[in-house]
This record gives sequence, structure tokens and C-alpha cells, in this order.
Amino acid sequence: MKTRKMLRPPTTRILATAAIAALVAGAFSVSAGASGKATHAGAAKYYGKLKTPSGNVYCDYSYGKGFARSDRFVVCGFKGKLVPPEPPQPASGCPYYTSYLGNRMMLRQWGPGQEDPCVGDPGPFLNPKQAVVLPYGQTWRHGSFACTSLRTGMKCKNAGGHGFYLAKHNWRVF
Repeated sequence: MKTRKMLRPPTTRILATAAIAALVAGAFSVSAGASGKATHAGAAKYYGKLKTPSGNVYCDYSYGKGFARSDRFVVCGFKGKLVPPEPPQPASGCPYYTSYLGNRMMLRQWGPGQEDPCVGDPGPFLNPKQAVVLPYGQTWRHGSFACTSLRTGMKCKNAGGHGFYLAKHNWRVF
């Protein structure tokens, strides 16, 4: 009886190859951040995590033609309470599958920054060891997004100049 060598599905091999290529190509740099890249039918998808050196602000992002426009974003969260108080809980409450946290801001590829008070997952706080430190004064630029790490917090903008500033004091969307 012949034994056959088990092969991983092509998608797994492609993703594994892409991940190895990304590591070999430079592991990470300040301009790239902690990014992953996956391709499917020629459409690139980029995703990853950033954080300030203090560890007070964590961000995750996704962009690239492989994502639907609504799935191209940067979300940043502050570890702790914001002053002035967090964005208010919606009058109608949070959707049934989410909880009020009030410590996150979201920016899509187009349009203004948004308060993101109701969340259903850990978002930028999931796997914090994967977040790459963005040194103070440095800017991460990819897709239509740019995020700058400041001693006071994180400022992110899209190509239209809209965005948010997230810090313990004086957070805002614009």
C-alpha cells in the first residue's frame, strides 16, 4: 500500500509563503509597522498593530484593495479612562452583541474620525505583544492612513485630512 504525502491546501501554502516573505523582506520597520500581508486573487490585504512607547494607546489597522472599502480602517484604543469623560453611551444603548467601553476612536479610509464607544471584541488590545512600538515623533504611513505617535497620545488621519487624536486628556475627532 502506497502512502501519499499530505499537502496543505494551496491557500495555506500561499499565506505561509507570504508571511515568510514579509519576515525576510524586513521583519518590520517604523514605516511598515507590525504588518501582515495576505493575497487572494491578486488583491493585497494589509493588517497589523501599533502602540505608543508608553503602551497607553494601541491601534490596529487594515487596508488594501483586497478589503472592502468599509473594512479599511484604523482603530485606536486608550488603556484606561479618558478625560474629559469618554464618548457617551448611545441613548438607545449598545447593540446586543457589544458592550460600552468608550475608549476607542475609529477612522475609515474616507470621512471623518468617529468615536467608537460600543465594541464587541478586544480590537487593538488583542495580542498586545504583536503591536510594534511607534517611537514618539515618528509617523506610520500606509494606504490612505497616517498615524503619528506623540508623547501625549496618537494622532491618525486619512487622505482627506479627517481623523482623531487619542490621549488621556483632550481626545477629539475631526
